[in-house]
Amino acid sequence: MSRRFDTIIVKSTLKVSRVNLFKPFNMAPVDRFFYGFSDYTCGCRIIEDCGLGLTPSGYYMCAVAGGIDRIYRYNLGRKKMPDESDTFSDQMSTFCKLCGHFGFQWPTRISKQSKTWRMAYSRFNRKEMEI
Repeated sequence: MSRRFDTIIVKSTLKVSRVNLFKPFNMAPVDRFFYGFSDYTCGCRIIEDCGLGLTPSGYYMCAVAGGIDRIYRYNLGRKKMPDESDTFSDQMSTFCKLCGHFGFQWPTRISKQSKTWRMAYSRFNRKEMEI
């Protein structure tokens, strides 16, 4: 089934220098006490601001979720264009607890990783070497 999209919005994220501030996505809220009782199915502003993400693994509620799924291998990408009624709550409850964009985090110039991400990268690298 083909669908026609009447409007496409392009958001430029042009970087003007090597010292731009950013919010590291690999600072998992699940590693922070403050987020212990969070409802991750609420998502974050990126879902509304940037829209769907598409990777070879499928459609995601945001582009960062596609990257998280690649490392964690949950295989939750939608294989077909999701219906407008799809809330992606399954993806949000899985990916948002791992994403540093959920909740509040000060922008930084320093690369950071939480414990959960250090372990995930280690597992991912070991499995990649087995292939």
